[in-house]
Amino acid sequence: MTLKLIREQLKTKSHRNHAISICLIAFLFTTIFTSGNIVVANAENHALTNYWNKSGEADIIVLSTSEDSIPQEVLNNAESVTPAYIAGALCTTEASDNEAVVVVAESDITELSKKMNLGLSGLDSNSIIANTKVLDSLNCKIGDKIFVNDTQYVITHVTDTANFLSPKDAIIIMDPVDPDVGNDDIAVYFLNYQHDQKQVSAAVEQLEDAVSYINLHEGITAIYNEFANLNSVLNIFFIAIITICIILTGSSASLNLRSETVYWTNLRLMGLSRNRLKRIIRIESALLAVIGSVLGILGGYFAALLICMATDTNFDNKVIDWLLLMFGALLGLVIVLLPIQAFLFRNTQREALSPFRTVKTKSARNGLFAVLVSVVAVIMMIVLLTSSLWLGSITSASTQYVIQLIMAFLTMILVTVGCVEWISAVARKIRTKPTQLFAYTSKVHAKRIKGITISLVIIVAVLGTLVEFSTTFKNWAYELANQQLTFDARATLNNDEMGGQQLDALMDREGIDARGSYYLGIAKLSGASTYLISEMPDSNQLNDIYNHDKEFGNLMSDEIAVSKTLCKSLNLQVNNQVKLIMNGIVKDVTIVSTFETQDYSSSIVIASSSLFEPEEYKRVCLNFELRNNATVSDLRRELKTSSITIESSSELTIKWQDSIVNGVDILIWVCVIIAVSLLIMLNNNIKNSIMNRKREFALLRTMGLSKNEVLRLLFAELLLLQLPAIIIGELFTPFLSYFFINLNATITGYDVTYNVNILTYIIIMAVVAVILTFSPIRTFNKAKNESPIDSLIQQ
Repeated sequence: MTLKLIREQLKTKSHRNHAISICLIAFLFTTIFTSGNIVVANAENHALTNYWNKSGEADIIVLSTSEDSIPQEVLNNAESVTPAYIAGALCTTEASDNEAVVVVAESDITELSKKMNLGLSGLDSNSIIANTKVLDSLNCKIGDKIFVNDTQYVITHVTDTANFLSPKDAIIIMDPVDPDVGNDDIAVYFLNYQHDQKQVSAAVEQLEDAVSYINLHEGITAIYNEFANLNSVLNIFFIAIITICIILTGSSASLNLRSETVYWTNLRLMGLSRNRLKRIIRIESALLAVIGSVLGILGGYFAALLICMATDTNFDNKVIDWLLLMFGALLGLVIVLLPIQAFLFRNTQREALSPFRTVKTKSARNGLFAVLVSVVAVIMMIVLLTSSLWLGSITSASTQYVIQLIMAFLTMILVTVGCVEWISAVARKIRTKPTQLFAYTSKVHAKRIKGITISLVIIVAVLGTLVEFSTTFKNWAYELANQQLTFDARATLNNDEMGGQQLDALMDREGIDARGSYYLGIAKLSGASTYLISEMPDSNQLNDIYNHDKEFGNLMSDEIAVSKTLCKSLNLQVNNQVKLIMNGIVKDVTIVSTFETQDYSSSIVIASSSLFEPEEYKRVCLNFELRNNATVSDLRRELKTSSITIESSSELTIKWQDSIVNGVDILIWVCVIIAVSLLIMLNNNIKNSIMNRKREFALLRTMGLSKNEVLRLLFAELLLLQLPAIIIGELFTPFLSYFFINLNATITGYDVTYNVNILTYIIIMAVVAVILTFSPIRTFNKAKNESPIDSLIQQ
């Protein structure tokens, strides 16, 4: 009986519109929720997979002169321990006499291969594996011969996973086949804890100050933190979307269920009880929401697949949290049913859904009341803004922006309510005779679509924030690069005798104007790998490069300057005393200043030239300008046989911008789906509201107005109702953008300069106005082409 009544209801066009609207809202919300969570989960898995592919199964690599120096509990708690050793052998090639560290497997290469993700089950007796740095250091390639203590081998495999092994760059891995390579040197233990962060942290605490170790899990922790921050930002968007969906569902229910009054009355006269009628409405809405949610999960799945393809992210069904997606579908069901239940409760209290209910209308509120509401809203806005600034001054940075963001939404809603009241007051002032009735209908319609107007404000603000969020970060990265990359190219060479000769030859070349040179090494700051830079004598260019007010050349031997992003990630501050380790040499230093840069992925420490000996640095870099029509491509072509690496400033700029993104691209794709979905929902509600006003259009036609005159009046009303909402949304866009950008800047450590882009607001306003003003034309044409009598009968 219930399903039969529902089928009968769906035969009416107005109720079909209501059903489609409810199903669409559930579908779009579930699509947004599903795609967002699947994309973030796959992006995190992609980052983790790439990291572990480089580091292999090992979580910690311990270097010790003997096993006795390692706490036994550390070894016992490990899932597996794979021993090896670093031999004191000398590796050379026919082209170079540079040294390389030799890591020898204790038994065979198989277990070591698993721990380092080498992908080997065995190794020929005359074969060795080289890490990628060996090719540069020893000036060789795969297939070249290499000598280990005068014994000849062939490089058959190259891997970058061995770069984790040692502060030194060049690493050779081999089976214990050569008796001349003794195992009485430094022992290496690859410890696997199945990537369990708690066990790794416990092991690190026990290893502290006991032996040298490399904690490979530090990188994984940074990835977890990054995606936790990304999820936090995404959840804030979800809160806004939930609010909009509830408003739109309530508006749709109010517009469409009221139009079914005649049908409900007939059912009541046929003996259907009020409770039974409400139960039918709830069952129908629940079925529609379930259908929309199921379709939304499928739509979100394929949308996530497309986003992952567009961002070159590996897609894996195994990382999808299906329980979370079921929760999203349930949330979509609640979002749909909650406002409908509120509608039924409100109208039950007013004796609605009664067959002989007398309809009474409230007297129109005067314009003075609307003005007072607007004034109160403005005062509340000022109070909230002042309070947010005050709270921001007494709270922590992350809490500050969350509080201010919540206040921004509350202020926006208050001002929007005042805006709607102003719209109603203006509508009542239309007194010309041809539109007197339309003035009344405009007033009633303005009251009906308050929810739509508020939703439009939030949608415009969210859409503008999305655009500003992405463009601001990328533009800031570009501006920062232009400020600091005040040279045409950078050359990187080995810091050895051959590299020194090549550097001198490069500086003497015609067409090159040197802008500064510095030493570059890999060090550890508070356990994290960093790039250590020290200015070469008489260079004095680092201050210009990094636009810093402190003279790096005047740093004391125990002082360092650290990039702001690195300080943020390691939770360090100025005046903190830390340990800086390079090539096994430990220095106690003090952070005296910070600076902003994206060079070398922001992992930069600048130290005095007296902190470490120059030969401890593995690289030397030269920044230079080109003159006399010289180009980077020509220079590369001429130097292709050397070991010099040359990067142009444009290539460095792209690297900087890529490092800035920090998950923003994925967020942008998800938010594009959000913006489009919200506009579809809003547009659908506006169309439904037009179809429910056919009686008003018919009355205007009976008064003698032509179809075109009614169309002009409709456009006038749409502009009257939508433009103030769009303007309010545009005004809130920079406000929300500022807090989202600063919230992300607080998380990532970037000091982002936020610039308002007026063109962005103009484009968004134009696009939203065109979509929401002209898209209802087709619906209106259907309504106006019906005869007035048919429209009155249907209504």
